[in-house]
Parts: sequence; structure tokens; C-alpha cells
Amino acid sequence: MAMKLPSTFSLAGIPFGVEYLRALDADFLMGLVYQLMDYAPLVPLKSPDESLKTTERILKIVVDNSPGLSQAYFILARCLFLHSDWDAADRMIEECLQKNDTIADAYLLRAEIKLMKGHVADADSCLNTGLSFNFSVRDSSLFHLIKAKVHKHEAEHVMSEALEQWKGKPEEQQLLLMNAQLHVSKGDVDGALAILNTVQPGQPNYNAARIKMAEIYLEEKRDKSMFTVCYRELLKSAPTPATYALLGDAYMSVQEPEKAIEVYEMALKMQSKDMALTEKIGEAYVLCHLYSKAVNFYESVMNSTKDKRMRLKLADLLHRLGNTEKCMRILRQPLDEEPNPTDPTTISAHVQYLKLLSEVQFAGGKHTEALSDLKEILCSQAEIYSNAHDHRMVIECYKEALTYYETDIKTILALASRYMNINRLAECKQMCEMALAIDRNNDEATLANHSLNQAGVYWFQMVADMLYTNNDTDKAIVHFAQLLEKYPS
Repeated sequence: MAMKLPSTFSLAGIPFGVEYLRALDADFLMGLVYQLMDYAPLVPLKSPDESLKTTERILKIVVDNSPGLSQAYFILARCLFLHSDWDAADRMIEECLQKNDTIADAYLLRAEIKLMKGHVADADSCLNTGLSFNFSVRDSSLFHLIKAKVHKHEAEHVMSEALEQWKGKPEEQQLLLMNAQLHVSKGDVDGALAILNTVQPGQPNYNAARIKMAEIYLEEKRDKSMFTVCYRELLKSAPTPATYALLGDAYMSVQEPEKAIEVYEMALKMQSKDMALTEKIGEAYVLCHLYSKAVNFYESVMNSTKDKRMRLKLADLLHRLGNTEKCMRILRQPLDEEPNPTDPTTISAHVQYLKLLSEVQFAGGKHTEALSDLKEILCSQAEIYSNAHDHRMVIECYKEALTYYETDIKTILALASRYMNINRLAECKQMCEMALAIDRNNDEATLANHSLNQAGVYWFQMVADMLYTNNDTDKAIVHFAQLLEKYPS
């Protein structure tokens, strides 16, 4: 389910305060979240869900700006759980309970996560802890479901009670899925399939039931034919891009990439800007050994969308095919067009390009160029850490970059500047003196692509400022005098 986020999120020009919070309108956003959660799956998925991704984006903005809304943390934990991100969900529940330890559903969700990880005793402990804070935990159907798994010898009795208690209610659909899984855990695979087969098209949990059936056919019965039949039934009931993609994924998982390509292309016709689908088609071409088609496909998409992932996919394929010259040209183009990016997304993309470029050059015996690329990667990573104000990691990246290229003036100067910013004056002085020594020995080599005057002024001024800050006035005066003598203008 695709959804365009409201204009509420265009808050860049408003300073944080009362007006900002009024414009954000957390109550309205939470209302959107509750509506979106009506479309959320009932059990964890193996592939991303659009409604969940949209919900997560909204909730992250809410919790960042209104950290007191404990319910927002819980629903975000639920979204992460449904995306099978157990650890992130568990951390979010912890934050939720720190703000409000009476939310019964949080303990139930934590117990579910523990069960998914196979920690049965921990799941039981979560339920007991929840009961000690809020007796209403017992009123949930999920409480009984989890207890059924924790105490297997009582499972059938507890499950029958739960099914009877919530018969005809929305919870019954989730109970059916859990009951089927209970039969699988007991080895009753046919019983599980019979239960799931009772869910018909049009019922809320039909998709989840068919996906579960497909999983049972493949993993328990090793029946690839019935596995794909389940997904074809899904497509028949709802011919959407998502169901086409699911069927394509199913074909890929049973090593039928030719059929997967056909299905993916149908999905792409319905949703032409879906880069995830595009990647899957390219991967399917490669699996079919249709390398020329894969190269042409990636290149066409890259040129039409300017997508960074497509560029990386194309370059990687060219590298594997031994087309080194074209691979390097594809990777170098964005680096040359934007040599000094500032936004984290572009910097991250450049890091990926440089990593692959260094691999290609090492493989081709161009060790010096490869080391230079590795240095650039570390400098780019330093920029990302700088945006996050992580001074320690910025320094580590620059220092490691210098191990690949010891005389790189730009890196030495960047490291000196960072030391100055955090008042580590001794290290700053050491870096400045190293830069000045290199400059005196070989101006042309060390100041490539930099203005000699600008670099010299900057270094002398940095040393002088540092000395003055460190109460070394006499030496500071000497450096300022040298600066005026060398650069009188």
C-alpha cells in the first residue's frame, strides 16, 4: 500500500518550539498510524510491506519530536516485529516500558519476540512480569496463544479455549494461523494445511494463510509445485504489483528464474518506479546467464532513473564479467561529476563506488590507485561521522586514511582541523608541522588541486591561532610575521 506523507512533514523552516509542535500535529499523525495499522499483517513477514514502511516513517518522526508518547513507541515496536526485526523491536519495547510500564500489549509483544527467537522460558517470564504490572494482560487472546507455546503439554486445551472464546471475532483469524503453526510444531502438517485451507478469499487473513501454506509445502513437504500454486492463488484473488512480486519471489526461491522474470515484468508494468522490482529482474537475468540482457537492463534503468543502486549493480556485474574498462568508467563518472559531496546519501554512495573501484584496481594490479581509493573511502566516512558530530570516529577515519597515503595534504589538514575543533592542541600542532614540512619539500606534488596561497595561509594561520590559544604568544607572533611575509596580500 503506497501512501504520500502529508505536508505536515515539511517543517524545515520552523525552529523547534511550540509552533513547530503545533505544525507537526502528533495527534493527527497518530490518527494516521491507527488507520494504517488496520492494513498491517497479523503475523511477521519475510518481505517488506508498504503500509508498515509508511507507518514506521511517520512514527519515527513522532517519537523524535514527542518522546513522551509511549503508545507511539509500542506501535513502532509492533511494526518492527512484523518486519521480522526482532532485536530492534525489543529495544523499542524497552523504551516504551521505561515511559509507561502498564502497557499490557508491550509485554505480550515482548513475549512473542522471545518465542520467535526460541527463548521459551524468557517468553513465560515476560508474561509473568506483565501480569505483575497489569492484570489486564490476561484478558488478551495473545496471552493465551503465547501460553499455549510456552506450556506445550497444555497447548491443545488452551488453544481450544481461546478459539471458543474469540469465535467470530477478528482475533479468530490470528488464532487460526497460530493453531496451524501449533499443528506443524507437533508434526501434524496435514492438519495445519487443513486449518489454513478454511481461510477463503475475501477474509482478512487470506494472504497470510496462503503464504503460510506455501511455506509448509516447501519446508515440510518439499513440494515445489504446490508451493507456487499457493502464490498463484494469491495472485488470482488480488492481481496487484505486490502479489506479482510475491509470485516472482516464489519462482526465484525454487530456482525458476525464467518464470520469475515474466512475473516481475508484469509487476513492473504496473509499478514502473519500483527499484526493488527492478533489482530482482536484473538478478533473475543473471541467474538465467543472460548477462548481456542484464547489462543492458541495468544500464537502461540507471540512465533513465539515475538510481545509485543500479549503477553499483551494473558496475559489479561488469567487474564479474571482466569488463574492467567499462566498470571503472561507470564508477568514476559520479565521482568526477560530484567530487566533494556534502549530503550523507551521496557520500554513502561514493563510499560504495570507491570500495568496488579499489577491488577492481587491486585485481588489475593497480595497487597505488587502489590505495588512493581506500584513502578516499575513509575520508568520505569521516565526513559522515562529522555530520553526526562523532569526533572520535572522524579522527580514526582520517588516521587510517593516512596509513594508505601518508603525505596527503588534504587529509593531514582535515585531521589538524578536527584536533583544533576539540582543543587537542598538541596533536593539531603535530599535524600542522607535518603539512608544512611536506609543503616545503614538494609544493607541486602535495598541493595538487589546491591553491598554494590558500593552503599556505590556512596552515600558518592554524599554527599561529593554536599557539596563541595555548598562551605561546612569542611563537604565535613569529608565525604571523612569517604569514605576512609570505602572503602580504
